Amino acid sequence: MRKLLLVFSFIAACGVLNSGFAQKIEEIALRDFTKCSADNKSTGYATPCKDALASTDVEKALALSAKQNFSLHIEGDTLLLAAKVVSGDIQYAGKPYLCCDIQAYLDPIADGIYAAKFRWKEMDKSLLELSLMNVAQPSSRSITYNGSGQFPDPLSNIDKSVLKNAGMELTEHAFEINQEFGMRKITVIKGDACLLSVAPCQVIYTADGKSLEFMVKRALLDKRDLSRFVFVGIHASEDKEHAINIRIEELLFGYNPARYDAFMHFVTVTLVQQIERQAAPLARYSAGYSNGGAWALDMLLDKPDVFSGAIIMSPAQWQSRTDTRLPARRVFVGAGLLETSYHVNARTVTTNLRARGALVQETYVPSGHSMNTWSNVWSRSLLALSQDAPVQRP
Repeated sequence: MRKLLLVFSFIAACGVLNSGFAQKIEEIALRDFTKCSADNKSTGYATPCKDALASTDVEKALALSAKQNFSLHIEGDTLLLAAKVVSGDIQYAGKPYLCCDIQAYLDPIADGIYAAKFRWKEMDKSLLELSLMNVAQPSSRSITYNGSGQFPDPLSNIDKSVLKNAGMELTEHAFEINQEFGMRKITVIKGDACLLSVAPCQVIYTADGKSLEFMVKRALLDKRDLSRFVFVGIHASEDKEHAINIRIEELLFGYNPARYDAFMHFVTVTLVQQIERQAAPLARYSAGYSNGGAWALDMLLDKPDVFSGAIIMSPAQWQSRTDTRLPARRVFVGAGLLETSYHVNARTVTTNLRARGALVQETYVPSGHSMNTWSNVWSRSLLALSQDAPVQRP
C-alpha cells in the first residue's frame, strides 16, 4: 500500500492524472483531507481541514455551480468549492477528486453537483491551483487563486526566449545508466559564465528533469542571477508501462537496492564526469521535490564528498540511515503549509540536518503539493546561492 500511495504522490507531483492511470488509482484508497474537529475550531483552524457542509454552504455552492462548472469562493478562513460534473464522466470512486494543492473528494449535494468546504486560518492568503483530476477532460477543469503578495503564481507559459535573453544555453543529452537499466534523457541548462567551463559555477543536479526548464525560467522571471549556475535535470524513464515504479525505485531507498545504487552511481560518477569534464565547479548541489526531495537529501548524506548541500522540497517519507556530519553545508528545505505529511517531513528533516551541523534555510508557502510551492522554494534558494559565497566542496 505504501508504494501505491507513493505512486499517487508521483502523479500529483507531475500534475498528471488521466484515464491511463485509472486502473492503478482504483487500487488506492485515496485519502480525504483531514476533517475539521472541535479541537481545530478552538485554535482558529490552525491546521487545514475539511469542514462539514451546512445548509447555507449548500445554497452557496448551488449558486456557484449555476454560474460556472467549477468555481471557488474564499472568505476569511473558509474556502467553498462547487463543481458541475456529469456522473458518467467520473472515472473512479463515484465522486470527483480534488488535486493538487488540496487533495480531497468533493461530495454530492444535488444531481450532478458536488461541493466541499475547507477551513484554515491563512486561507485568504493561500496560493492555489485546483483541478478535478479524475473526470473527463481534466485540463479544462482547473481554477487558481493567489491571495499572497509575497509568493508569485507560477502558472504561466514562459517562452524559451527568457533563457536566450539571459544568455543561458539549453542542451539535451542521453547517457547510459548501465547495461541493465539503459539510457536516460538529461537536460542541461548553463549560465553564460559557464558555457566554456563549469569551474566558475555552481552545479545543481535535480531528479526532476521534465520540469527543470520551467523552474529555471520561472526563477529568471523572478530576476534571479543565474549566470554562474549549471542545472542538470535527470528525466524519468521512457518505459511508459513501468515508468512510475522505476522512478520510485531509483529515488527512494529500500524498494530496489540494485536500481537505487545504479542511479546514484549514474548521477555522482557518470553525469559528474560527462557534464563537468574534469573541471571542478565552485560547488555542487542535489535538488528535488516530493520523491525527488527525499532523493536529494539521501544524495547529500550518502555522498557528502560529492555535494556541498541540497535543495529539498516537500520531501517524501524519509528515514535517517547514517550519522553523517554536515558541518556548514548549505541546505534549503521547504514545503507547502497546506501539505500534511510532506510539511511534517520537511520540519523533521530540518531538525535532523541542523543536528548534523548543516546551515538550513527554510521556506514555507501557503500552498500544497504542487509547483505553487516548489517554484517559490526553488527561486528563493537560488537567490541565496547567487548572493552568498558558495560552500566549497570538501
